[in-house]
Amino acid sequence: MMDETADNFLAADPYNGGTPHKLNVPSLVNFSCAPQCQWIRTITATEDGTWSVTQDDVVNWNPDSRSQTAQNGVNIEVIPSTFSLKKGESQTIIVKSSIMDTQDWFSNSEVELHSALTFKAEHADTPDARWPIVFKYDRGELPSSLQTTAHSEQGTYVAKNIALPKVDAPIGQVYKPVKADVETVSIPKDDERIFPWALNRTDEVDENDILDEATFTKFITVPANSKRLNVEITGVASPLDGTLGKGNAIVYIGKDYNGDGVVQPQDEILCVSNHIMYNNFCNINNPEEGEYWAVIYNPNDSGHIGVEESFDVAIAIVKDEIADNFDVSVPASDGSQPVDMTVNWDMEMEKDSVYYSLIDVGTSAVNPGNIGSIPFKITRGKNVVEFGSPQTGAKVGDKVPLTFAVLANNTGIDQGKSMKNHLL
Repeated sequence: MMDETADNFLAADPYNGGTPHKLNVPSLVNFSCAPQCQWIRTITATEDGTWSVTQDDVVNWNPDSRSQTAQNGVNIEVIPSTFSLKKGESQTIIVKSSIMDTQDWFSNSEVELHSALTFKAEHADTPDARWPIVFKYDRGELPSSLQTTAHSEQGTYVAKNIALPKVDAPIGQVYKPVKADVETVSIPKDDERIFPWALNRTDEVDENDILDEATFTKFITVPANSKRLNVEITGVASPLDGTLGKGNAIVYIGKDYNGDGVVQPQDEILCVSNHIMYNNFCNINNPEEGEYWAVIYNPNDSGHIGVEESFDVAIAIVKDEIADNFDVSVPASDGSQPVDMTVNWDMEMEKDSVYYSLIDVGTSAVNPGNIGSIPFKITRGKNVVEFGSPQTGAKVGDKVPLTFAVLANNTGIDQGKSMKNHLL
């Protein structure tokens, strides 16, 4: 039995500042998990008994049941999961959920999720009680990602029109950027159209055709408290360059949940990125500790069966280390007008390399990330000023021609540069 008053229902009106998910009703709904949320319910026994709680699979909501699939990366905990009561006694139940923040080209973790809890009595004549769960991760209005190209070891990036809630003194912090480990892999186009993962696959498929010659597989160990896991295609070399047949590899990420060291895409999938034009990527913010896998797949979508293409695969794990050579300036916000966030750095970076980081935005130093997090990517490009000379040597007194090229200033702020060149 669960009781709730009419006054509490009126007070829970969300259009009057209320919080409906706190009502003591046998349903658990919250569309503002960030990415954790919890519900507290109190039940009273109408008879003596012992109950245990089981949980249904978590599935994505879709009006077409054929487009629903079980979702990994979602944890639901019930405290207590087993309890005994005498008639008239009450028990408080706490239900906690957490949603892994995954991102790809077409979506992120902000999808409506459905599940249910079943309270099963030990006594066979006592009917089961079922509580539906409907919830969603809400990352707020922050951008899904930011990226810039660094043309010097000291630089500034201005992220314009950042939407923030009303906050007087927001702060930002940058986690230590990690240079991506880039591996070039050669993968032929598939000789059939069997994808490593397919939505609600029902056809019998030979396991040898799921992870075959058209795939590259890599296991990735993610330490505890990591801030970000990213797998991205950063380049492709193909004999079909300049044609519609040029490959665009699909990226999959999953987790070895059963710990058997075997990639099982249908059961362990977390992220799929399958854009046909832009380089695919899968990103997980605040990933759980454990063994993950990445699968890079070169599909047969152009009729060029077996044509071998090379893909640059960038993998990076951002750790829980605040960068001491980056700072973030976030101005106060009135909650309605967007603000500009400024990122400054002083860091050596290798040319043509890619670095991954994460920016936390919070309301104070005590709550440095309670507004949200923004994935941040930095590509080290050409220097602002490039010197050159047609000569490799000269005698004393020779005039040596020098050339230099200066990049356009696209930062939105004035920049002053000084130049020195030493002839040795």
